[in-house]
Amino acid sequence: KLSLAELVQTAKRNGLDFLFVTDHNDYAQNLQLLGLDAKNLTVLPGMEWTHYNGHSGLLGVARPISSPFCVNTSEQAGAVLAEARKNGALTVLNHPFCPHTGWHFDIDESAFDLVEIVNGGVVPSANEECLRWWHDQLCHERKIPITGGSDYHSAKYGKNIGQPSTALYAMSRAPADILSALRNGNGYVILWPGGPTLWAEANGAILGETTSRGTEVRVNLTGLQNGDVLHIITDMSDEQITCRSRTWQITLCRTLSEAAFVRFEV
Repeated sequence: KLSLAELVQTAKRNGLDFLFVTDHNDYAQNLQLLGLDAKNLTVLPGMEWTHYNGHSGLLGVARPISSPFCVNTSEQAGAVLAEARKNGALTVLNHPFCPHTGWHFDIDESAFDLVEIVNGGVVPSANEECLRWWHDQLCHERKIPITGGSDYHSAKYGKNIGQPSTALYAMSRAPADILSALRNGNGYVILWPGGPTLWAEANGAILGETTSRGTEVRVNLTGLQNGDVLHIITDMSDEQITCRSRTWQITLCRTLSEAAFVRFEV
C-alpha cells in the first residue's frame, strides 16, 4: 500500500542494505525501479507468485514468468517454477507451512532454490514447523538455503520492513552478488537488522558452504543480551550456552567429528 519511494525510505530508516519488491502476481513495480532514487539501498525486482495452492517468491528478474498464475497440479506448479529459473529468477517457497496460504503440493517433490524459513506475517507455529522440516532435511543430507522475509504490505502496529531480515555475506551490494549469496546460503536470518550478528568459518568455508567432517568450526556472535541462549545444533546434538549479564560477544571453536552439519540459533 506504499509507493516505491515510501518503501525505500522506510527500508533505509530501518537499516536495510537491500530490498526485494515482490508484489502479488504483478510486474508493474519492477518497471519503475530504474528511475528510483535509492542511494545506499539496493532495490531488486521480484514477484510473489500467488495462487490457492501456495505462494512462491520469484527473485531477481523483472518478469520471471509469462504463464498463467493459477495452477491445479504439482506438474503445472513445477513448470512455472522451471520457467522462472530459466528466466534467471531465484525461486523461494514462501511460508510453506502457513495454515492459510501454505504450499499445498508435496514440498518434498517440489523443485525450488530456497525456502522462507521465517515469515513476518504468519503465526509463529508455522515458522516453527518450517524450521523443524528444514532441520529434518539437513539430517537427510539435503542442504537448502534459507531466507527470512517481513511480508510487509502496509504500515501497521507490530509490522515493519526488515522484521525479520536475511543477513548475507555477499561480495558487494550489487544485485548479482546479493543473488549469488542467497543462492549459496551465505547468510542467516535475524529478527531485525540490528542483530545479533553471526560469523562461522571452517577451513575457509563460510555459512552455507561445505567442508570435510572433523574440521574445526570457528564461531563469532555479537550483539547478544543477558539471557540469550546460543544453540549449537547438529544432527546429533544441541549444545546450549546462556549469555550472562556482561556478555555481548561470544567467540568459540568446536570440532564436530561425526556431525553431518552444524547450525546456530540464538
